[in-house]
Amino acid sequence: PSHDRVSRIASGFTPDGKTCVSDAKLREILSLLKSELKGEMVVIWFKHNDELLFVRKQLSEKFRVGVFYGEDKKDLEKFQNKDLQILCMQQMCGAEGIDLSMASTAIYHSNWWSN
Repeated sequence: PSHDRVSRIASGFTPDGKTCVSDAKLREILSLLKSELKGEMVVIWFKHNDELLFVRKQLSEKFRVGVFYGEDKKDLEKFQNKDLQILCMQQMCGAEGIDLSMASTAIYHSNWWSN
């Protein structure tokens, strides 16, 4: 299997990335956000946009969550201004030298093989 298919499976999704088959990582993130990271500013990094959007949707029910995975920097600016608690971010966007110093924690939901 390709590295991409394996990374999707490791993240809890089907190889095509369309269906979440295990929410274990999501449950752990929720547990952390409700306990040790309660009220903290957190960046959650993703390799795949479909994972990012799924997790953002789930977290949005309980937290102020934004996304950054392309050109639109609206949520990134809200996070930098502390108007959002959580930023779900595509790892490739992090190569731009973005200031995320306001976050106290970074969580890697899924990783590139080079990381």
